[in-house]
Amino acid sequence: MALNLVNEIWIDKAKGEVNPLAFSEVAQELAKIIDMEGRNLLSRQEKEELRKRFKNKQERELEEEKLQAKKTSEMAKKMRYEDWLLERIKWKEEKNKPTQIRKFYDAIFNLNQRQHKELIYKEDESQEISRNILAQLHRQLALVHYAKGRKLITQSFVSMMDELIKAVNTPRDLQIITDFLEAFMAFYKECRPGN
Repeated sequence: MALNLVNEIWIDKAKGEVNPLAFSEVAQELAKIIDMEGRNLLSRQEKEELRKRFKNKQERELEEEKLQAKKTSEMAKKMRYEDWLLERIKWKEEKNKPTQIRKFYDAIFNLNQRQHKELIYKEDESQEISRNILAQLHRQLALVHYAKGRKLITQSFVSMMDELIKAVNTPRDLQIITDFLEAFMAFYKECRPGN
């Protein structure tokens, strides 16, 4: 799923102009999509039909993922956000659990704090991001893909993190994605208040 978050967050990334709605509308919509995608929307009957059609577990899981994505997309188009909040209790949370997602936010938040301290300590005027911080940031991508492989998170979350991390070139970029993830986490908590 290509999200094109760079164009959603920055009006002009080269100039550092941030879209003021990125931290409200964009973050809220993404939280809603990732929440829906992480819930099991398939009925027992649909799962049983897939078990009958696909004896191979991998093929069945791929087909389940496609059907889940299709249902998520249809719901996102049809339902108002308020209706979704009322309906969400009917579907079991399987992936994208807040504690799992929070780990990635915390890691990026901590890297941002370290980068900020390094700039202050060195009195660095160059505004270049530390190579060590950048390496640790990209390490998070490997951990995100590992979590996806363990079926703890969904492709939309992977895509979001991939785009955000790859957009970081300067300490300011890191601050903006940290702020965006903070807003995302706030809206995600609204989607899953019990966790």
